[in-house]
Amino acid sequence: MTLLDERETSASNDVAMSPQERKARRARIRRWIFPAVSLVVIIGVVVTTVLLMNSGITEDRPPTADEISADNTSQMTDAGRAYIAQRQTASFNLSDLPLTADEVGMADDDTVVASSSIGLIQTTFFVGRGGGIDGEGYFRSLMRQMTVTTEGGVVTSIAAELDTFGWAEFPAIVRAMQDGTTQFGWEFTPAMQAQLEDEVGAAVRDGESYATSFDAGTAMGIPVGAEVACDGGGNCSLVYVLEPTEVATGS
Repeated sequence: MTLLDERETSASNDVAMSPQERKARRARIRRWIFPAVSLVVIIGVVVTTVLLMNSGITEDRPPTADEISADNTSQMTDAGRAYIAQRQTASFNLSDLPLTADEVGMADDDTVVASSSIGLIQTTFFVGRGGGIDGEGYFRSLMRQMTVTTEGGVVTSIAAELDTFGWAEFPAIVRAMQDGTTQFGWEFTPAMQAQLEDEVGAAVRDGESYATSFDAGTAMGIPVGAEVACDGGGNCSLVYVLEPTEVATGS
């Protein structure tokens, strides 16, 4: 019997079945399908858990010196960036400047990016008593990634990027800019806000990229500037640009 003959026979059997028989057959099939799907899901969860445990995400242990320094500064080494990616946390102690390349585990002239594929990174910048927002001594926010740059053995820039926002969520960037007038001393007047919204809106409608920057403020104790950029698809981001080369407020 050929495969075609088998299909014809099967089709004939289906036609010959009564409605009750076909209903019972479908019920039997469903009884097999649902347990099979559930088993696949359970296996997937188990495998994912094992992989996460092997990667160290669920391991409860103190960080090593290659991950976070004794003064609580995240290291930009391979181990340090892996720790940031897994634990989704990063910190930079900027209370004693300049911050040297050695203190962040980098070469004298280099640029390193730290990010996490599993979510945003809780990032803290500590500047010492009297600095930061309302004199609290630090600034903390959820970041998508950090880009650290060293020149001549000193950290000259830490660019911390907020999550990427679509055009419909652009007001979140505007609110962050407004908050920055108090947090960092940015100049962001209503006229500047209107200009930013008009320029970004025009670029998004035309499918063009857009980028602009704002002068650094020093209300935090160190210069912190801002960069707003959008791609041709209307995805926009705000980057806090810290310049830890000037002495911060001491502790």
